[in-house]
Amino acid sequence: MLNILMRCKVIDFEQFKAEFDADDSWRRAGGEHNFQLYRDADDISMVTVMLEWDSLETGQFFVDSLKFHRQLQDGGVIGDPAFFFLKEIEQQD
Repeated sequence: MLNILMRCKVIDFEQFKAEFDADDSWRRAGGEHNFQLYRDADDISMVTVMLEWDSLETGQFFVDSLKFHRQLQDGGVIGDPAFFFLKEIEQQD
């Protein structure tokens, strides 16, 4: 499994969320297992998304896709988001 952490600034969170939710089936078909969505406590225009993918290849394909970049633009993302590709080492509950 691979996690992709994406941080971005958005014009309007509701616009971003609607666009993000609209492509849920496309992400799932491409290998996404689940996601977590966060807003900064101090700056509500900053959004962090953690997405779990099958592999580095499927996650990278998603991030590089033109469809995803159009979705970000339509969702009101300001500038270029930051992406981090993470492999889990340990989890404790």
